Amino acid sequence: MPNIFSVACAHCHVQNNNYVTPDALKLLCGSCERQVFTGRPVDVDGAGFAKHAVAGQIPVLAMFYINHSPGRGLDIRFPDYAFKYEPHVRCVEINLEHAQDLAEALNVRHAPVLMLFKNGQPVDRWSGKPHYDIVGEWLDNHGIVARPKRP
Repeated sequence: MPNIFSVACAHCHVQNNNYVTPDALKLLCGSCERQVFTGRPVDVDGAGFAKHAVAGQIPVLAMFYINHSPGRGLDIRFPDYAFKYEPHVRCVEINLEHAQDLAEALNVRHAPVLMLFKNGQPVDRWSGKPHYDIVGEWLDNHGIVARPKRP
């Protein structure tokens, strides 16, 4: 019997359960009936972060940014991580100006910062702007592998 995982919808943030299959990318939300996985990072605040990182069962790659920082955040290619790694990881973007309590709780004092969460707990962090390929290696080292090709 296949494993079941829980993940929050990218649109309404309601939890959805699904089997771990190649068709997971096609999962429609039981609440808003839109695709749960969009191939793009989800912009969240502190409450949205909790729904994805704490309640969800897939790892979460979070990018903390400040709107007025040069280049906006970690990397203009950050959306590529969601496209490449879903449904094995949920990518979220968190504006430090809108999630100050969360940033303080996680000891995020500057931007950009990239953090990886598993089971709601931080497992690693990267401060500053790493090269795109280095982030891929970093995720691979944490057991998060890219999909061969998006259908």
